[in-house]
Amino acid sequence: MRRILGLVRLLRLQYCVPLTAGYGVILLYLTQGASDALPRTWPLAFVSLFCVMAGAYALNDLWDRASDRINHPHRVLIRGDVSLRGAATAGVVLTGLSLFSAGACGLRFLTVMSCVALCLLLYNRWSKQWGLLKAVWVAMMVTSLYPLAWALAGLGQGIRARTLWIHAVWLFLTGLGYEMLKDIRDVKGDSVAGHRDKAMLRTRPWYRMLLRVSLITGAVIVLLPFPLGYCRWIYGAVAACAGALGCVAGFVPMRAAMVCVYIEVVLITLGSLLDALVFGF
Repeated sequence: MRRILGLVRLLRLQYCVPLTAGYGVILLYLTQGASDALPRTWPLAFVSLFCVMAGAYALNDLWDRASDRINHPHRVLIRGDVSLRGAATAGVVLTGLSLFSAGACGLRFLTVMSCVALCLLLYNRWSKQWGLLKAVWVAMMVTSLYPLAWALAGLGQGIRARTLWIHAVWLFLTGLGYEMLKDIRDVKGDSVAGHRDKAMLRTRPWYRMLLRVSLITGAVIVLLPFPLGYCRWIYGAVAACAGALGCVAGFVPMRAAMVCVYIEVVLITLGSLLDALVFGF
């Protein structure tokens, strides 16, 4: 049981599940809620997305053991709840399953997913050496939900589909801010692990200012679908609450800031879904 629970923790379900659910909302907006607008293999797209993220988290913990001993001593590989071989096997198998599932969804989807998998591999192996590019890379990977959705369902029709272009910019900025928060939190371990020069960039005043600008700009941008008429008042109310959390995140302690951003993303996902279900696509 301990190893099973450890494996579950290794795969970071708290990130994989909400992002996969968000991908579903994106597809609903693109297809106007019509499932027949998607290939019959669309469930495999969800499997592919979930597996590529879960596999990447497993490999990330495998490569980050040196810094995690200081930054995250509670993680399962450091505690010994999951073996190194088990983590490597999980990462490789899940990534392979992701690409296999993607292949059933068509060439366009497979091509985009292969690029995502490659970028995740590069990130896991070398990101500690990248400085600010590390956070930008993560933001790009999170925002890849939209190219993956467009590869499966096309660019979409209807006024709600226009919302997604705004959301892509918002998610990039918000993902950038969230990763910068995590990187500030992890400065000590990353410095000790041999990347001191890159890690210490995160302690500079300009880094914190860029973080705030990214989060606040994203919080403002996510409101736009309501005044532009792409979404109705339910979305507007939820987006206002989510945007407030995004602004607050730039000025509160690190742990609280990360919780604020996480809730912001969940609220936008739920608000987008509820608004569409109530008022139609």
